[in-house]
Amino acid sequence: DFDTDDQKIIQAIEIAKERGIKLTFIEEEAITDHPNTARVIIGDHNGELELVGVSIGGGKIEITELNGFKLKLSGNHPAILVVHND
Repeated sequence: DFDTDDQKIIQAIEIAKERGIKLTFIEEEAITDHPNTARVIIGDHNGELELVGVSIGGGKIEITELNGFKLKLSGNHPAILVVHND
């Protein structure tokens, strides 16, 4: 967990690898609603979670999609998300 001005943020990828976290970055051209959009796929042996978010400036982000469902989470207020598979 780094603040936006944390000096260690430059080493975040190295720190993740040291902790056994596998990272893969794939850059692609895509038409998006916002120019600073990132799609993150997180997974383990139990499954995957796909998250889409945008950087809105000032070190802030907004989550706009979770597993294909549209959202608008700013992080300004608490939120509970329940993910259920039938």
